[in-house]
Amino acid sequence: MLLRTLFAADPATEHVVRDRIDLALSTGRLQGPDTLVTRWRLHGSRRGDVTADEARHAERLMGA
Repeated sequence: MLLRTLFAADPATEHVVRDRIDLALSTGRLQGPDTLVTRWRLHGSRRGDVTADEARHAERLMGA
């Protein structure tokens, strides 16, 4: 399964935001409000370009 995370950040702080997302995903665990625990394994992380399908959402994230 592939998880794609779309976020907006100032270019000067993009690396900080990306590091925080990677750290959160690398824990491999999330306990929901119903106490159910979901687990996963992070195989890798990389930067990608916004796709045509994501363009409208990306614009909303940037406040355009």
